[in-house]
Amino acid sequence: MMLSERCAPMAAAMLLLLLGSMAEGHNPEAKSLYDGDFSALDINGREMPLSELQGKVTLVVNVASQCGYTDANYKALQESYSKYAEFGVEVLAFPCNQFGAQEPGDAAAISSFVADKYAATFPLMAKVEVNGPQQHPVFAWLKANAPAAPGKQQGADIAWNFEKFLVDKRGRAIRRYSSDMSELDVHELETAIYNELLKEEDHGEL
Repeated sequence: MMLSERCAPMAAAMLLLLLGSMAEGHNPEAKSLYDGDFSALDINGREMPLSELQGKVTLVVNVASQCGYTDANYKALQESYSKYAEFGVEVLAFPCNQFGAQEPGDAAAISSFVADKYAATFPLMAKVEVNGPQQHPVFAWLKANAPAAPGKQQGADIAWNFEKFLVDKRGRAIRRYSSDMSELDVHELETAIYNELLKEEDHGEL
């Protein structure tokens, strides 16, 4: 059935938007972060297909070097990674300068800071935007698919540095955590990671 003249402009605009998303290698309707559509650059510029993470529990975090939350979060991230990496946990830390301009450095400066101060061994990714028209497709998908953080709306923009998204072994976004995590929240996060690791692989329908 032909589109009416009234609907045609809207349909054309939606088609252009869809084609634009596909051109960026991002399927907004993807059910898994680990499908073939998603990739990201690491801090050294290497493209990392997120399909490499299939079967792993992954924590995705937007990080910054000059934030009041920096020290506690980097220490907690490295501690958790040291405990669980060998069992199939990955941490992807994405530097972002959108919040208070607290990640102003280039890739070399960020990498040196994290290595020298925290001896971090988890993957550090290239600097990205996490909100707005230039947001990285990974964060667009996570915000759209993760449950709401406590006290927040589902799908809301990231509010500050060090928000966290927990992704299960099949690439499903299962939890979202706000920046201002207490020690109790960190314990809950580690418990959630541990519980996901204990789950058997489910090869049924997504």
